[in-house]
Amino acid sequence: MKSFFMAGASVLILALAFYLGIIRAERIHLGFALPVNEELDIYQQVRKSATKGALPAGFRPEVGAKVPGSVALNSLPSNLTNRRPELRKYDYIMAQNVVALVDPATRNVVDVLIE
Repeated sequence: MKSFFMAGASVLILALAFYLGIIRAERIHLGFALPVNEELDIYQQVRKSATKGALPAGFRPEVGAKVPGSVALNSLPSNLTNRRPELRKYDYIMAQNVVALVDPATRNVVDVLIE
């Protein structure tokens, strides 16, 4: 019984480590870490001014995905880029209640923000 419990605990710990590793790997694309409260602030600020666009069938806004050329990229609001100048080099798209930060040079999604 004790060994069964230990095996289960080990699986949970490994699963948690894997999950946290995925989050860390996604943030590497951005080049800097955004605290959770800043991610929420960006999401809320963009949501106030953005209109949700329709995305092409089959496209999912996830880190590493290439945004199709038919999807318009939007500049981040200046109140955000004034506070965090490193955000100036990114645009965004909003769809499906998700804000995706996009590198306009490559059109790759570098971060995904969800409320």
